[in-house]
Amino acid sequence: MAAGIAKTITWLIRTLQFLFAIILVGIISYMIHEYREFRDFRHHLGIKNPGFKPPRELIVPEVFSVLAILFTAFSIMAVCFLGYTLQLLAAFLDFVLWVGYLTSAGLLRHNYHVRSSRNPLRNTITDMRQERGMNRHEHRIGGIVRLLVALVLIQLPWLSTHAYEYMVRVIYGAALLALQLEFVRECNFSVTLHHNSNKRFR
Repeated sequence: MAAGIAKTITWLIRTLQFLFAIILVGIISYMIHEYREFRDFRHHLGIKNPGFKPPRELIVPEVFSVLAILFTAFSIMAVCFLGYTLQLLAAFLDFVLWVGYLTSAGLLRHNYHVRSSRNPLRNTITDMRQERGMNRHEHRIGGIVRLLVALVLIQLPWLSTHAYEYMVRVIYGAALLALQLEFVRECNFSVTLHHNSNKRFR
């Protein structure tokens, strides 16, 4: 009964991770599109070096959110249908995602302000839209940036739990393997000792 409840809760968490990763991909893809549109705009103006490449604080979470969709889909199947070994692999993939989202959170650290006007990512995108003669959409862009930051931070505690589980399992497995090897060594030593003693008494 308890195992079934735990599996259901894990499945729900994995499903939310999957949905949040999809939302993150959509949000970040929109922002990257704004950067590319602005680069094309400056290029058409004859500017040889248009600059304004999508920054790392967008590229890194975009990459790991795409990976999160694939890894989390695998993890959902691992929880429901697959065995212990593949569940351990799913926990390792969670560790990889945790490192990626932790890096993303660090890159986005300047956009944690409650007031949108203090977040540089929001200001850059609204300024690019204004220079292209478009509506700045300050409130909408500000809300999207806050949602981006919130979803990245939300992913961390869930993934850290599975990453911790993976580390515990790896340490436990290594300790168990060491004990097994020590047991085999002791058995071999005892057999050798017994064999030598038999030779001595012949």
